[in-house]
Amino acid sequence: HPKPVQQPHPPIWLGCSQEDTFRKAGLMGLGCLAMAGGGATGLAPLVQAYRGGIRNASPTTGVVHNRVSVSTVAICGESRQKVQERSAELIDWYRHQQALRDVRVWSEQDPSRVPEDYRWHYTRSTAADSPKREETSSLDQIKSGRYCIGDPDDCIRYLEAYAEAGVDEVMPLFQVGGISHEEVMNTLRLFGKHVIPHFNAKAS
Repeated sequence: HPKPVQQPHPPIWLGCSQEDTFRKAGLMGLGCLAMAGGGATGLAPLVQAYRGGIRNASPTTGVVHNRVSVSTVAICGESRQKVQERSAELIDWYRHQQALRDVRVWSEQDPSRVPEDYRWHYTRSTAADSPKREETSSLDQIKSGRYCIGDPDDCIRYLEAYAEAGVDEVMPLFQVGGISHEEVMNTLRLFGKHVIPHFNAKAS
């Protein structure tokens, strides 16, 4: 059984979405967890803010955990067009669920009783001019490189871009919405055959 107190302290991560939080994670000496939705170009300055904080860290745990980890949807297939079109269906489902999340949580509540901490999300989700309703299509997002989706070469290029942005590791989400077990296994097979060997070769 692990002991309640360990030395050195096990790594702690902080979820980050804004520049101030990236910097704060660095100053506290914590690992940084982020979503990849904004693209590698948008993430690069946030990673720089984190590293700046790390350089001046007063680690909360006594240990500096200098790591940036990013989570993204990852779906790989032999045909770029087919996997992009199929993935757009899955991302559409996910985005729809996210858009309705706050509405569903408070659907039976008097809007005036929605706690202050949730009111912004509730209002944003229910507004007629909600930004979520104006976003580009899922297929356009995929083609623009927002997700790690495509053939093996596409996935490699995507991950290379995040490495260049200063990301240390990527946590791929292979199972989204109604994706089948066979589709997940095909992504794992292609990652194992093409994507992982590419990065192993670079590291050796």
